[in-house]
Amino acid sequence: MYAMRFGEIVRTQDLDVLRGMEGVRVKVAYRLAAERYGIEWRGRRYDRHNPASADMPNQAINFASSILRSAASIAVSATGAIPQLGFIHEDAGDSFILDMSDLYRQDALLDIAFGTVATLSPGDSLEKKVRNRAAAYLREHDIIPQMIDNIKKFMTLETGAT
Repeated sequence: MYAMRFGEIVRTQDLDVLRGMEGVRVKVAYRLAAERYGIEWRGRRYDRHNPASADMPNQAINFASSILRSAASIAVSATGAIPQLGFIHEDAGDSFILDMSDLYRQDALLDIAFGTVATLSPGDSLEKKVRNRAAAYLREHDIIPQMIDNIKKFMTLETGAT
């Protein structure tokens, strides 16, 4: 799963090291995406008890993240994979869904979220604009079929099956 995220096999078996590397990769991706779209970025901030208190980029990320989790849920279901059996996420009832949606964080999620914020006009509904941009992005980039293919590829690599 980390090899898919990093584009290479990382030679460590220490999950904490991999998670640290992933954290750095994601922070850099957020910063670069914000620069690409001309969005002021002050870091990832999310208050579960008051999600509306976040700035626009963080709210857009929350909306886009929900959409990608839904897409991953469809892909996991379509392949007959077990949603609870995650490889990176371990504690949630939808751990594998979270694992799969995170594969698309750097490209799809940030394009959807920051691209929406960059084109937002006064009076626009952020959530609606994120949904519309996400629908177009998922369709144009065949995200759910890609997820299905990645699940099949990942399961084949893990089991050694051909």
